[in-house]
Amino acid sequence: MQATKPRNHAIDRAKILCAFLVIYAHLFHHDSRVRLYIYAFHMALFFLISGMFFKLQEDFWKGVLSSFRRIVVPAFFFEAFLIIVYIPIYQYDILPHKAEYGSLLSRLRHQFYGDFIKMFDNGDLFNGVVWFLFALFWCNVFLSVFKRKRFLGAVIPIVIYAVYYLFEIDIFYSVQGAMAFPFFLIGNKYKPQINKYTTDGKWTTYLTITFVCLIITVLLTLVNGRVSFKGCCFGDLSVYLSGPLFLINGLVGTWMIISLASVIPVKGKWVTALSKSLISTLGYQYLFIIPLEASPYQPTIWSAIPISIAILLGCHLLHQVTEKYLPSCIGR
Repeated sequence: MQATKPRNHAIDRAKILCAFLVIYAHLFHHDSRVRLYIYAFHMALFFLISGMFFKLQEDFWKGVLSSFRRIVVPAFFFEAFLIIVYIPIYQYDILPHKAEYGSLLSRLRHQFYGDFIKMFDNGDLFNGVVWFLFALFWCNVFLSVFKRKRFLGAVIPIVIYAVYYLFEIDIFYSVQGAMAFPFFLIGNKYKPQINKYTTDGKWTTYLTITFVCLIITVLLTLVNGRVSFKGCCFGDLSVYLSGPLFLINGLVGTWMIISLASVIPVKGKWVTALSKSLISTLGYQYLFIIPLEASPYQPTIWSAIPISIAILLGCHLLHQVTEKYLPSCIGR
């Protein structure tokens, strides 16, 4: 009988920190310095960790369909859920909103149709964060190709970004998938080394590396400026400089969080359960953030911490309910 491998709780903690950072950053204005620094690496962290859990299926198209069910179906669900919840709230002026006219049914129809069209042109969806699920789907497809035909798997993401750079064509957020693919590939390729690193080191080593990586990522962010997966932006410098800096900074920030997660002495079933709801947490978060954005209250860097934790726990509870009653909607 084959022994079960012990669970890596450091990676569980890294996933939770990733979810926390995403929520925390979204509590601040788009131009805030909080977003400037967190955006430099937080989605790189998500895609690298996701790559560690990729499993190649023997049949290519079966693998694509499996990824669609596990990743794209939840994206549609989270988008539809937020529309169904908030369009009636906007319709009856419960929260301030951009003025639109028509019946509730016509507004719902217009929103669903409009968001479907936006998926073909890198548009801002009603649930603006679900782009990451489409990008994650593409990462799974790219790596499935890469595992079979390495040259083709490496060239496809490059061609996709080149087409976007020349003609601004981005279908179903494939460009974001191309940007994320290096991190996804690294996470998959170096999974054994990452697991070994998080379990074999000393706490003093982890803290030292965390501190050093923090200094480096701050300096690189100051040099390269604002990056955005959603906006397909590598930074403020020329693409020849910003591209490599974007990749390096993403890896440095990711290693910082993995090192920090390795030294936190917390584990247990609740940590594992919370880490397994990462995708649901990211998909549900705007259910709680929209009312905060509509309020006059502006969180500080300190008050945003308990707010982010509360949202994280609220999203986890929603995940548990959805997993029990609508498991197929979140890819279960």
